[in-house]
Amino acid sequence: MSLARERPKSRVTRLEAAALVLACAVLVAVGLSFAVALVPRNDSPSPAADDGPGNPASTYSAEQPVLAWHAGRWYPAHVHSAASARYFITYDDFSTSWHEWVTARRLRPRPH
Repeated sequence: MSLARERPKSRVTRLEAAALVLACAVLVAVGLSFAVALVPRNDSPSPAADDGPGNPASTYSAEQPVLAWHAGRWYPAHVHSAASARYFITYDDFSTSWHEWVTARRLRPRPH
């Protein structure tokens, strides 16, 4: 008869389990916020919110560098995607909270 003790199986502590659940919840929330930002909105903004000095007949393609009109000033940006004559733009050197859907009236090609 052996008196050797069996090693207890390793178990995840409650604190480790809670940290894992919290980390997963944060990742899901961040992923959903990006997914929601990429979905074009069906609600039409007020005409003043989408008005700018850009040419409404212009078209832009994905990854094209542009200047975006915001609050009376042109800012460097890139077109991320296009849908229904609206463009999802990412402002250069600004946080993701500034990225938005705009019409061609708020865009113009960036000079090379």
